[in-house]
Formats: sequence, C-alpha cells, structure tokens
Amino acid sequence: MGKVLPGLVISFVSQKGGCGKTTLTAMFANYLNTIGKKKGLTVAVIDCDDFQRSFLGIRERELASPEVTQEQKDNMYDVYAINSNEFKDHIVELKEKYDIILVDFPGNMVQEGVITMYYLLDFAIIPVVPTPIDFSSTLKFLEKFKEIIKEKKEKFNLETSYVGILNKVNKNEKESKAIINSINSGNLGIPFLDHSISDLVSNRRAASTMENKVTFEQRCVFDEIILMLTLHVQKSKK
Repeated sequence: MGKVLPGLVISFVSQKGGCGKTTLTAMFANYLNTIGKKKGLTVAVIDCDDFQRSFLGIRERELASPEVTQEQKDNMYDVYAINSNEFKDHIVELKEKYDIILVDFPGNMVQEGVITMYYLLDFAIIPVVPTPIDFSSTLKFLEKFKEIIKEKKEKFNLETSYVGILNKVNKNEKESKAIINSINSGNLGIPFLDHSISDLVSNRRAASTMENKVTFEQRCVFDEIILMLTLHVQKSKK
C-alpha cells in the first residue's frame, strides 16, 4: 500500500458533462501534491475518459510549453491514461505505489468498465452546479450510484464514502439560491460539504496539472475533503 495512506481511490463523479469534474480533479491533485510533500504523500491522476483524454491532454500541453520550467516538471505528480475496462487490472499496482489515486471519469455510465470502476472507489465526491438541469441529472445519477455502492458493501464488505460539492456557484442568482436551499434541505439525499466553489474566472481557469496558488475558498473546500478522507480511513480500520 501507499507509504502514508492505504492507496485511496478517489474521484469527482457525475454523469453530467460540464459540472467541473476534470477541473476539480486538477485543483485537488495540485493541492494534495503541494501539502503531501511535507508528509511523503504520493499522488497520481488516472485519466479514464477513453475518448476525450481531457486530463492527459492538459498535462501533455503543459509539458510541451516552453514556459514550463524543469523545476515545475520535476514537481509534477504522475498522470496515466488507462482505459476504463482495464483499470481493475492496475488497481493493486497503483495502490502499492501511491497514497492517493484520483480518477478522472467520463461523463457517462455506459462506457465499458465504468460501473466496475465505481466498485473500486473508496471515496466519491459528486459535483453539482446549482441549475435545474444539473439538479435533475444528478438526482438520477445518484439513484444508480447509491445502488451500486450498496451492492458493493453487501457483496464485498467494502464501503465507499461519498459527499456532494456545490460547484460554479453564483449565489446572486435567484434560481441558484432556490436549488442551493433545496440541496441544503437534503433533497438530493446525500451529505454536502459546508464549503463550495464559486463561479469565478479564476476557478474556471484552474485546470492545470502544475502547482498553482490556492485561493482561500479552494483551501477551505479541499481541507474539508481531506478531513472527511481522514474519517473514512479511521472508520475503515475499525
């Protein structure tokens, strides 16, 4: 297993495209990589979107950029492209090498191997943009996802922890306020982080695989996720 953690498999998951899965993955991976160096934490991102390879594309463009220094390249965490139907074959190796394995999923549940990959998740973070379309789509996704997680627990005596996160939030929009109130009232049936990511240009442009400056807002969100990861590990040891 990893040096510090037991090879945790984590992902921002949703079947709704545009909810920010890849950007959030990049932001969180960068933050983990930065704070992890002090604790010997090893991080990797696995791009399992077989057709788009968005995350791998970002990394390749940054490696090819003349503006990226060798020092920045040396400080990058590892990024791999693994087909979703082959991920299960690499899970043992990945868990032995890394403390945290972040998986960038496709925006659907029909790509071959995706359902099996859900079984392998230790921790799932469900991003929701507070719009009627996203709310409806996430509700349908969660029904299926929770069914899969329940089956995993019953079959293999393993558990996936999960939490929602509000992303691309504009609290001044009346429509968004109503949906946020609905979510905070528990109408999606899952716990949500206390902190959220606002719809700022700085957040929308944060899809980089290099270490970036972290805003106070982002730090609050990621520290809250790390706390929940810690609780998950402690619960798993009991």
